[in-house]
Amino acid sequence: MLMNRSCCADWRCVMQPTPDCSWTRLTATGSAALQVYSLQGMGIARLLPLLFKAGARESGALRHGHVFGVAGVIDEVLLAGPHADGHVEVALHGSPAVAHAFEALLHAHGATELRTSRVDVHSERDVVARGAFAPKTLELLYGAAFTEFVTLLRTLRSSAARGFIANERMVLLMQVERLLERAACGLCLISGVRVLLLGAPNAGKSTLWNALIGEDRAIVSSESGTTRDVLCASVDAQGWPLLLFDAAGLGSTPAGIEADSAALTLAAATHADILVLAQAPDAPVPAEIEVLARGRAVVRINTKCDLAVHAGLNVSALTGEGLPALRRRLLEASVLRPLLNEAPLLACPFTLRQQCLLATLASALRNPAVGAKAVTALVEELGP
Repeated sequence: MLMNRSCCADWRCVMQPTPDCSWTRLTATGSAALQVYSLQGMGIARLLPLLFKAGARESGALRHGHVFGVAGVIDEVLLAGPHADGHVEVALHGSPAVAHAFEALLHAHGATELRTSRVDVHSERDVVARGAFAPKTLELLYGAAFTEFVTLLRTLRSSAARGFIANERMVLLMQVERLLERAACGLCLISGVRVLLLGAPNAGKSTLWNALIGEDRAIVSSESGTTRDVLCASVDAQGWPLLLFDAAGLGSTPAGIEADSAALTLAAATHADILVLAQAPDAPVPAEIEVLARGRAVVRINTKCDLAVHAGLNVSALTGEGLPALRRRLLEASVLRPLLNEAPLLACPFTLRQQCLLATLASALRNPAVGAKAVTALVEELGP
Protein backbone atom coordinates (compact mmCIF):
# COMPACT_ATOMS: atom_id res chain seq x y z
CA MET A 1 0.00 0.00 0.00
CA LEU A 2 1.40 3.36 -0.98
CA MET A 3 1.44 6.08 1.66
CA ASN A 4 -0.66 9.18 1.14
CA ARG A 5 1.74 12.10 1.25
CA SER A 6 -0.94 14.80 1.05
CA CYS A 7 -0.96 17.01 4.13
CA CYS A 8 -4.01 17.32 6.33
CA ALA A 9 -4.85 21.00 6.67
CA ASP A 10 -6.18 20.78 10.25
CA TRP A 11 -3.44 18.55 11.61
CA ARG A 12 0.04 19.35 12.86
CA CYS A 13 2.51 16.69 13.86
CA VAL A 14 4.94 18.36 16.24
CA MET A 15 8.03 16.24 16.88
CA GLN A 16 8.34 16.30 20.67
CA PRO A 17 10.47 13.67 22.46
CA THR A 18 8.53 11.09 24.47
CA PRO A 19 11.31 9.19 26.21
CA ASP A 20 9.04 7.32 28.66
CA CYS A 21 7.28 5.33 25.95
CA SER A 22 8.37 2.10 24.23
CA TRP A 23 7.05 0.00 21.38
CA THR A 24 7.12 -3.61 20.24
CA ARG A 25 6.24 -5.12 16.86
CA LEU A 26 3.92 -8.07 17.53
CA THR A 27 3.65 -9.44 13.99
CA ALA A 28 6.41 -10.77 11.73
CA THR A 29 8.40 -8.43 9.50
CA GLY A 30 7.73 -8.30 5.74
CA SER A 31 4.55 -7.91 3.69
CA ALA A 32 1.36 -9.24 5.24
CA ALA A 33 -2.35 -8.49 5.47
CA LEU A 34 -1.72 -6.34 8.53
CA GLN A 35 0.92 -5.54 11.13
CA VAL A 36 0.36 -4.85 14.80
CA TYR A 37 2.42 -2.76 17.24
CA SER A 38 2.15 -2.51 21.01
CA LEU A 39 2.87 0.85 22.65
CA GLN A 40 3.47 1.05 26.38
CA GLY A 41 4.81 3.43 29.02
CA MET A 42 3.82 6.50 30.99
CA GLY A 43 4.22 8.70 27.91
CA ILE A 44 1.41 7.09 25.87
CA ALA A 45 -1.10 9.78 26.88
CA ARG A 46 1.21 12.43 25.39
CA LEU A 47 2.31 10.36 22.38
CA LEU A 48 -1.05 9.25 20.98
CA PRO A 49 -2.45 12.72 20.21
CA LEU A 50 0.74 13.44 18.24
CA LEU A 51 0.39 10.31 16.10
CA PHE A 52 -3.27 9.42 15.85
CA LYS A 53 -6.37 11.24 14.68
CA ALA A 54 -9.62 9.35 15.29
CA GLY A 55 -12.15 8.80 12.53
CA ALA A 56 -15.90 8.48 12.77
CA ARG A 57 -16.02 4.73 13.50
CA GLU A 58 -15.55 3.32 17.00
CA SER A 59 -16.45 -0.07 18.46
CA GLY A 60 -15.82 -0.55 22.18
CA ALA A 61 -12.08 -0.34 22.76
CA LEU A 62 -11.39 -0.28 18.99
CA ARG A 63 -10.98 3.13 17.37
CA HIS A 64 -10.60 3.77 13.67
CA GLY A 65 -8.49 6.63 12.39
CA HIS A 66 -5.22 7.66 10.75
CA VAL A 67 -1.59 7.88 11.76
CA PHE A 68 0.07 11.14 10.70
CA GLY A 69 3.68 12.07 10.12
CA VAL A 70 5.23 15.41 9.23
CA ALA A 71 4.22 15.04 5.57
CA GLY A 72 0.66 13.91 6.22
CA VAL A 73 -1.18 10.60 6.40
CA ILE A 74 0.97 7.47 6.82
CA ASP A 75 -1.84 4.91 7.02
CA GLU A 76 -5.39 4.12 8.05
CA VAL A 77 -5.28 2.21 11.36
CA LEU A 78 -7.24 0.51 14.11
CA LEU A 79 -6.24 1.45 17.66
CA ALA A 80 -7.10 -0.90 20.54
CA GLY A 81 -6.89 0.27 24.14
CA PRO A 82 -5.67 1.57 26.44
CA HIS A 83 -5.94 -1.88 28.07
CA ALA A 84 -5.95 -2.60 31.81
CA ASP A 85 -2.16 -2.50 31.97
CA GLY A 86 -2.06 0.77 30.01
CA HIS A 87 -0.67 -0.52 26.71
CA VAL A 88 -2.17 0.28 23.32
CA GLU A 89 -2.17 -1.81 20.13
CA VAL A 90 -2.03 -0.19 16.69
CA ALA A 91 -2.96 -2.28 13.62
CA LEU A 92 -1.73 -0.97 10.25
CA HIS A 93 -1.81 -2.35 6.73
CA GLY A 94 0.92 -4.79 5.73
CA SER A 95 3.14 -2.74 3.43
CA PRO A 96 6.84 -2.67 4.47
CA ALA A 97 6.86 1.02 3.48
CA VAL A 98 4.08 1.74 5.99
CA ALA A 99 5.95 -0.18 8.72
CA HIS A 100 9.18 1.69 8.01
CA ALA A 101 7.42 5.06 8.10
CA PHE A 102 5.56 4.26 11.32
CA GLU A 103 8.67 2.98 13.11
CA ALA A 104 10.64 6.03 11.95
CA LEU A 105 7.85 8.22 13.35
CA LEU A 106 8.02 6.44 16.72
CA HIS A 107 11.80 6.91 16.82
CA ALA A 108 11.40 10.59 15.91
CA HIS A 109 9.14 11.06 18.93
CA GLY A 110 11.71 9.43 21.21
CA ALA A 111 9.87 6.14 21.74
CA THR A 112 12.28 3.22 22.12
CA GLU A 113 11.95 -0.26 20.65
CA LEU A 114 11.47 -2.92 23.30
CA ARG A 115 12.70 -6.32 22.14
CA THR A 116 11.20 -9.31 23.92
CA SER A 117 11.75 -13.00 23.30
CA ARG A 118 8.56 -14.41 24.80
CA VAL A 119 5.06 -13.74 23.48
CA ASP A 120 2.30 -15.86 24.97
CA VAL A 121 0.62 -17.96 22.30
CA HIS A 122 -2.86 -16.87 23.45
CA SER A 123 -2.11 -13.14 23.23
CA GLU A 124 -0.26 -13.70 19.94
CA ARG A 125 -3.36 -15.33 18.51
CA ASP A 126 -5.64 -12.56 19.76
CA VAL A 127 -3.37 -9.86 18.33
CA VAL A 128 -3.27 -11.30 14.82
CA ALA A 129 -7.02 -11.96 14.96
CA ARG A 130 -7.84 -8.24 15.18
CA GLY A 131 -7.85 -8.07 11.39
CA ALA A 132 -10.84 -8.87 9.18
CA PHE A 133 -9.75 -12.44 8.52
CA ALA A 134 -11.37 -15.15 6.42
CA PRO A 135 -13.40 -17.85 8.24
CA LYS A 136 -10.66 -20.48 7.86
CA THR A 137 -8.15 -18.12 9.46
CA LEU A 138 -10.41 -17.65 12.46
CA GLU A 139 -10.89 -21.42 12.64
CA LEU A 140 -7.11 -21.79 12.86
CA LEU A 141 -6.90 -19.21 15.66
CA TYR A 142 -9.99 -20.11 17.69
CA GLY A 143 -11.08 -23.63 16.68
CA ALA A 144 -9.88 -27.17 17.33
CA ALA A 145 -6.58 -26.42 15.53
CA PHE A 146 -5.54 -23.92 18.19
CA THR A 147 -6.65 -26.26 21.00
CA GLU A 148 -4.52 -29.02 19.48
CA PHE A 149 -1.52 -26.68 19.26
CA VAL A 150 -1.81 -25.58 22.90
CA THR A 151 -2.35 -29.18 24.08
CA LEU A 152 0.92 -30.25 22.45
CA LEU A 153 2.81 -27.39 24.10
CA ARG A 154 1.41 -28.33 27.51
CA THR A 155 2.29 -32.00 26.98
CA LEU A 156 5.84 -31.03 26.04
CA ARG A 157 6.14 -28.85 29.13
CA SER A 158 4.87 -31.48 31.57
CA SER A 159 6.93 -34.27 29.98
CA ALA A 160 10.13 -32.24 30.07
CA ALA A 161 9.45 -31.12 33.65
CA ARG A 162 9.24 -34.68 35.00
CA GLY A 163 11.81 -36.11 32.58
CA PHE A 164 11.10 -38.01 29.35
CA ILE A 165 10.24 -41.71 29.70
CA ALA A 166 10.78 -44.55 27.19
CA ASN A 167 10.22 -43.31 23.60
CA GLU A 168 8.18 -40.29 24.68
CA ARG A 169 10.80 -37.86 23.39
CA MET A 170 10.65 -39.32 19.87
CA VAL A 171 6.84 -39.37 19.84
CA LEU A 172 6.73 -35.68 20.76
CA LEU A 173 9.43 -34.95 18.16
CA MET A 174 7.22 -36.47 15.45
CA GLN A 175 4.34 -34.24 16.51
CA VAL A 176 6.56 -31.14 16.39
CA GLU A 177 7.85 -32.15 12.95
CA ARG A 178 4.27 -32.55 11.68
CA LEU A 179 3.58 -29.01 12.85
CA LEU A 180 6.66 -27.73 11.02
CA GLU A 181 5.55 -29.45 7.81
CA ARG A 182 2.40 -27.32 7.96
CA ALA A 183 4.16 -24.05 8.83
CA ALA A 184 3.82 -22.57 5.34
CA CYS A 185 0.08 -23.29 5.47
CA GLY A 186 -0.30 -21.55 8.83
CA LEU A 187 1.59 -18.46 7.70
CA CYS A 188 -0.52 -18.23 4.52
CA LEU A 189 -3.71 -18.55 6.55
CA ILE A 190 -2.66 -15.41 8.43
CA SER A 191 -1.14 -13.31 5.65
CA GLY A 192 -3.11 -14.68 2.69
CA VAL A 193 -1.90 -16.39 -0.49
CA ARG A 194 -0.34 -13.72 -2.71
CA VAL A 195 -1.90 -13.87 -6.20
CA LEU A 196 -0.80 -11.57 -9.05
CA LEU A 197 -2.81 -11.05 -12.24
CA LEU A 198 -0.42 -10.88 -15.20
CA GLY A 199 -1.00 -10.29 -18.87
CA ALA A 200 -0.66 -7.90 -21.77
CA PRO A 201 -2.18 -4.41 -21.58
CA ASN A 202 -5.95 -4.59 -22.11
CA ALA A 203 -6.16 -8.31 -21.25
CA GLY A 204 -8.99 -7.51 -18.84
CA LYS A 205 -6.95 -7.90 -15.64
CA SER A 206 -8.26 -4.82 -13.85
CA THR A 207 -11.88 -5.59 -14.71
CA LEU A 208 -11.34 -9.12 -13.41
CA TRP A 209 -9.61 -7.81 -10.26
CA ASN A 210 -12.61 -5.56 -9.54
CA ALA A 211 -14.98 -8.50 -10.03
CA LEU A 212 -13.00 -10.78 -7.71
CA ILE A 213 -12.80 -8.25 -4.87
CA GLY A 214 -16.40 -7.10 -5.36
CA GLU A 215 -15.53 -3.40 -5.74
CA ASP A 216 -14.71 -1.01 -8.59
CA ARG A 217 -11.35 0.09 -7.20
CA ALA A 218 -9.15 -0.32 -10.26
CA ILE A 219 -9.66 2.17 -13.09
CA VAL A 220 -10.81 0.37 -16.23
CA SER A 221 -10.42 1.80 -19.72
CA SER A 222 -10.22 0.58 -23.31
CA GLU A 223 -6.98 2.52 -23.51
CA SER A 224 -3.99 0.30 -22.75
CA GLY A 225 -1.63 1.20 -19.92
CA THR A 226 -4.34 2.56 -17.60
CA THR A 227 -3.02 0.63 -14.58
CA ARG A 228 0.19 2.23 -13.27
CA ASP A 229 0.57 1.12 -9.65
CA VAL A 230 0.28 -2.27 -7.99
CA LEU A 231 -3.12 -2.60 -6.33
CA CYS A 232 -3.81 -5.06 -3.52
CA ALA A 233 -6.97 -6.32 -1.81
CA SER A 234 -7.85 -9.13 0.59
CA VAL A 235 -10.29 -11.68 -0.84
CA ASP A 236 -12.25 -14.43 0.89
CA ALA A 237 -12.15 -17.41 -1.48
CA GLN A 238 -14.56 -20.06 -0.17
CA GLY A 239 -13.49 -19.19 3.35
CA TRP A 240 -9.74 -19.09 2.60
CA PRO A 241 -7.69 -15.86 2.51
CA LEU A 242 -6.13 -14.52 -0.69
CA LEU A 243 -4.18 -11.31 -1.30
CA LEU A 244 -5.05 -10.34 -4.86
CA PHE A 245 -2.73 -7.99 -6.78
CA ASP A 246 -3.38 -6.09 -10.01
CA ALA A 247 -0.46 -4.53 -11.85
CA ALA A 248 0.42 -2.90 -15.15
CA GLY A 249 0.40 -5.10 -18.22
CA LEU A 250 3.65 -6.25 -19.79
CA GLY A 251 4.30 -6.35 -23.50
CA SER A 252 6.21 -4.06 -25.80
CA THR A 253 9.43 -2.41 -24.60
CA PRO A 254 8.25 0.25 -22.11
CA ALA A 255 9.62 3.75 -21.70
CA GLY A 256 9.17 6.58 -19.19
CA ILE A 257 6.29 6.07 -16.77
CA GLU A 258 5.43 2.76 -18.44
CA ALA A 259 8.94 1.51 -17.63
CA ASP A 260 8.43 2.40 -13.96
CA SER A 261 5.08 0.58 -13.99
CA ALA A 262 6.67 -2.48 -15.61
CA ALA A 263 9.37 -2.50 -12.91
CA LEU A 264 6.67 -2.51 -10.22
CA THR A 265 4.93 -5.41 -11.96
CA LEU A 266 8.16 -7.43 -12.13
CA ALA A 267 8.84 -6.76 -8.43
CA ALA A 268 5.32 -7.89 -7.52
CA ALA A 269 5.79 -11.06 -9.58
CA THR A 270 8.94 -11.88 -7.62
CA HIS A 271 7.01 -11.91 -4.34
CA ALA A 272 3.80 -13.57 -5.58
CA ASP A 273 2.89 -17.13 -4.59
CA ILE A 274 0.75 -17.67 -7.70
CA LEU A 275 0.83 -16.00 -11.11
CA VAL A 276 -2.46 -15.79 -13.01
CA LEU A 277 -1.68 -15.54 -16.72
CA ALA A 278 -4.60 -13.76 -18.36
CA GLN A 279 -5.09 -13.84 -22.12
CA ALA A 280 -7.91 -12.25 -24.06
CA PRO A 281 -9.00 -12.75 -27.68
CA ASP A 282 -7.20 -9.52 -28.56
CA ALA A 283 -4.36 -9.78 -26.02
CA PRO A 284 -2.35 -13.04 -25.90
CA VAL A 285 0.15 -13.66 -23.10
CA PRO A 286 3.46 -11.97 -24.07
CA ALA A 287 6.64 -14.05 -24.32
CA GLU A 288 8.18 -11.96 -21.51
CA ILE A 289 5.51 -13.21 -19.10
CA GLU A 290 5.92 -16.83 -20.24
CA VAL A 291 9.61 -16.59 -19.34
CA LEU A 292 8.76 -14.98 -16.00
CA ALA A 293 6.34 -17.81 -15.18
CA ARG A 294 8.80 -20.67 -15.67
CA GLY A 295 9.08 -22.80 -12.56
CA ARG A 296 6.35 -20.86 -10.75
CA ALA A 297 2.86 -21.78 -9.58
CA VAL A 298 0.69 -20.67 -12.51
CA VAL A 299 -3.03 -20.55 -13.29
CA ARG A 300 -3.91 -19.80 -16.92
CA ILE A 301 -7.22 -18.17 -17.78
CA ASN A 302 -9.04 -16.87 -20.84
CA THR A 303 -10.66 -13.53 -20.03
CA LYS A 304 -13.60 -11.87 -21.79
CA CYS A 305 -15.26 -15.24 -22.48
CA ASP A 306 -18.49 -13.30 -23.01
CA LEU A 307 -16.86 -12.34 -26.35
CA ALA A 308 -15.10 -15.60 -27.26
CA VAL A 309 -14.58 -19.03 -25.68
CA HIS A 310 -11.31 -20.97 -25.88
CA ALA A 311 -9.96 -24.23 -24.48
CA GLY A 312 -9.08 -24.01 -20.80
CA LEU A 313 -10.53 -21.97 -17.93
CA ASN A 314 -12.79 -19.26 -19.35
CA VAL A 315 -13.83 -16.33 -17.16
CA SER A 316 -15.93 -13.24 -17.65
CA ALA A 317 -15.72 -10.32 -15.24
CA LEU A 318 -18.94 -8.93 -16.75
CA THR A 319 -21.15 -12.01 -16.37
CA GLY A 320 -19.29 -13.72 -13.49
CA GLU A 321 -18.85 -16.91 -15.54
CA GLY A 322 -15.87 -18.97 -14.38
CA LEU A 323 -15.11 -16.89 -11.26
CA PRO A 324 -15.99 -19.65 -8.72
CA ALA A 325 -13.87 -22.12 -10.71
CA LEU A 326 -10.99 -19.62 -10.75
CA ARG A 327 -11.13 -19.19 -6.97
CA ARG A 328 -11.03 -22.96 -6.52
CA ARG A 329 -8.16 -23.30 -9.00
CA LEU A 330 -6.17 -20.68 -7.09
CA LEU A 331 -6.62 -22.56 -3.82
CA GLU A 332 -5.59 -25.84 -5.43
CA ALA A 333 -2.42 -24.20 -6.80
CA SER A 334 -1.48 -22.78 -3.38
CA VAL A 335 0.31 -24.19 -0.35
CA LEU A 336 -3.14 -24.43 1.28
CA ARG A 337 -4.11 -27.35 -0.96
CA PRO A 338 -3.41 -30.07 1.70
CA LEU A 339 -5.83 -28.29 4.05
CA LEU A 340 -8.76 -27.79 1.68
CA ASN A 341 -10.62 -30.96 2.66
CA GLU A 342 -9.70 -30.99 6.35
CA ALA A 343 -12.66 -30.85 8.72
CA PRO A 344 -11.89 -29.72 11.31
CA LEU A 345 -8.71 -27.86 10.46
CA LEU A 346 -5.61 -29.36 12.12
CA ALA A 347 -2.97 -27.41 14.04
CA CYS A 348 -0.47 -25.15 12.25
CA PRO A 349 2.12 -22.66 13.51
CA PHE A 350 0.76 -19.26 12.48
CA THR A 351 3.70 -16.87 13.04
CA LEU A 352 7.35 -16.87 12.00
CA ARG A 353 8.32 -16.70 15.67
CA GLN A 354 6.50 -19.96 16.37
CA GLN A 355 8.04 -21.58 13.30
CA CYS A 356 11.60 -20.66 14.37
CA LEU A 357 11.06 -21.78 17.97
CA LEU A 358 9.52 -25.08 16.87
CA ALA A 359 12.47 -25.75 14.54
CA THR A 360 14.86 -25.12 17.45
CA LEU A 361 12.73 -27.33 19.67
CA ALA A 362 12.81 -30.15 17.11
CA SER A 363 16.62 -29.96 16.96
CA ALA A 364 16.75 -30.16 20.76
CA LEU A 365 14.45 -33.19 20.88
CA ARG A 366 16.55 -34.99 18.25
CA ASN A 367 19.70 -34.56 20.32
CA PRO A 368 19.70 -36.75 23.45
CA ALA A 369 22.51 -34.60 24.85
CA VAL A 370 20.08 -31.69 25.18
CA GLY A 371 18.51 -32.04 28.60
CA ALA A 372 14.93 -31.63 29.71
CA LYS A 373 15.73 -28.25 31.27
CA ALA A 374 16.76 -26.79 27.89
CA VAL A 375 13.65 -28.27 26.24
CA THR A 376 11.47 -26.75 28.97
CA ALA A 377 13.05 -23.34 28.32
CA LEU A 378 12.16 -23.56 24.62
CA VAL A 379 8.57 -24.55 25.41
CA GLU A 380 8.36 -21.60 27.82
CA GLU A 381 9.34 -19.33 24.92
CA LEU A 382 6.37 -20.67 22.95
CA GLY A 383 3.96 -20.57 25.93
CA PRO A 384 1.41 -20.95 27.39
